[in-house]
Amino acid sequence: KIERVFRDREELPLSANLAMGICEALENSEYLIVICSPRSVKSEWVQREIETFLLTHTKDKVLTLLAEGDSLCYEEKILHRPDGKAETVRERIEPMAADVRGSGHREIEKKLKEEFLRILAPMLGCTYDELKQRHRDYMFRRVIAGVSAAAVLAVGVTAFTLYQAAKTETQYQEARRNQARYLAGISGDLLD
Repeated sequence: KIERVFRDREELPLSANLAMGICEALENSEYLIVICSPRSVKSEWVQREIETFLLTHTKDKVLTLLAEGDSLCYEEKILHRPDGKAETVRERIEPMAADVRGSGHREIEKKLKEEFLRILAPMLGCTYDELKQRHRDYMFRRVIAGVSAAAVLAVGVTAFTLYQAAKTETQYQEARRNQARYLAGISGDLLD
């Protein structure tokens, strides 16, 4: 289980020195999840938070979530041409990030449900495939538990219904016997 998640908007008090609170939280955090977008690439605060986190942690503790744009889809390389000039070239790569980009809110939510395991795997110290299999097994057990509970409930309702039907039938037969005794008594009186 993930113990605690720090989110600056919910956790930081109003203070004159906001940067100090963020720095302290970054130092005490085990992982940093960076939500990547064109705005975050340009944000001075995001860059400073990443740099501050990397002062006390390794790069493998920085997890990325690609929210919009393609900021993580290119790698810049410096190529040296035969004439001796250096040229910076952007080469397209497959991002090593949880990719939740989508055209609408529903598509983003669907991708987030799929990609949250990719973010959780390093935090839990396992591979994505192991976590995905564990999650599949967990969901399967939940479905089995739900189906089992529904089956037990159905058996219970059926048993109760059969019990009530038998009880009603017994009462009906007893009422018919009582009526027959009553009618037999009246017939006997009339006969006398």
